[in-house]
Amino acid sequence: MQEEQENRMPLEIANDYYKNELYDKAFPIFKELAEQGNAAAQLKLGLMYGLGYGIEQNYQEAAKWFRLAAEQGNADAQLKLGLMYNLGEGV
Repeated sequence: MQEEQENRMPLEIANDYYKNELYDKAFPIFKELAEQGNAAAQLKLGLMYGLGYGIEQNYQEAAKWFRLAAEQGNADAQLKLGLMYNLGEGV
C-alpha cells in the first residue's frame, strides 16, 4: 500500500486527502504545487481558504489563488473568482 502511495502523483494524493476531509494533509501538498504554478492546486487552495477547510477562512487568500488559476484559463477558478467579485468577498 505504501509503495502504491509513493508512485502516485502529488496532486492525485492531495485530491484524495481532500475528498476524505483530511485537509491537514491535503493543504501542504496543494500549497507547494500551487506555488509552483499548478492551476488545479491553486483552485483547491482557493476553495480551502474560502471555505475554511483545515485552515482559517480567508477570502483575500481565496481570491488570490482563484485569480492565479483563472489567469491560466481554469474555468472553475474563473467562476469562483467572479462569484467573489459579485459578493464583494476578498476582492
